[in-house]
Amino acid sequence: MISPSLVQFVHQSGVGNMSETIRPPSGKASVLSSLEVHFTTGTLSADLTIDRDSRWGSSFDTVMHTVTDAGVGGEGDINFPVDETKLKDWIFGGDQGGADGIDAIVLNWTDPAGGTTKWGIIAGFIKVEDLP
Repeated sequence: MISPSLVQFVHQSGVGNMSETIRPPSGKASVLSSLEVHFTTGTLSADLTIDRDSRWGSSFDTVMHTVTDAGVGGEGDINFPVDETKLKDWIFGGDQGGADGIDAIVLNWTDPAGGTTKWGIIAGFIKVEDLP
């Protein structure tokens, strides 16, 4: 089991459309250990995509997961725990050039309420070197 003390968190929030790029705070190769997305206003929902923005360029970018009906009218609170047996699938690698030299997660969601929905993101990362 992974010790909670090893997890580093990134918090982001906004209103309206979501197109948020999140990188591991350590600037080192890390595993996404948890992801929470909360919606606090509005009554509608739309698909939320979790994408990889690869440090190797757009040919290596990929959609990693899609949550259908994300938003207050659907999945209002998304808790996306990563299965510890599949951590290698969620490694955001690279250490070249600091934080900009590593892969990033991009969360995309188009606000069906016309830009009034409030949302928040909490992403937890563990440096690969700290994994058991």
